[in-house]
Amino acid sequence: EAVKMGVALFGNCHLIQLKDGGTTMQPAISLHGLTLDFESVRTKITNSKWQRGFTNMAQAFTTADTILSQGGRPSAQSAVMVILEGKFSFKYQTAEKAQELKDNNLQIYVAPIADTKDNSLKFLKTWASQPWQTNYER
Repeated sequence: EAVKMGVALFGNCHLIQLKDGGTTMQPAISLHGLTLDFESVRTKITNSKWQRGFTNMAQAFTTADTILSQGGRPSAQSAVMVILEGKFSFKYQTAEKAQELKDNNLQIYVAPIADTKDNSLKFLKTWASQPWQTNYER
């Protein structure tokens, strides 16, 4: 069998008011489940819109984990490729979720598209699978 691909869209995160008065974060969007049909994935990505929310990568990892669990093959290496603008929210929660995925033998690739030279990019290297030099591309 060939490679299966799915897509989680994040950057849509904002607070949602709950009926009990509390709040929660909006989850990332499962844009496309795992499929062998790359053309349908391309169409979904091409037709997606900028979400105008803040970048909650922990939610993205959670949604990607769900997508993989609903169609992955036990005999295949599962992987997540994160493409982002370099800015993110919830550093601690994201690190925890990234580690959880890696502990479950999931490969994480990170590709920031950013001109920033601040220290935020060093965290992305720690979230990528090791060795980060192989799994992080800028």
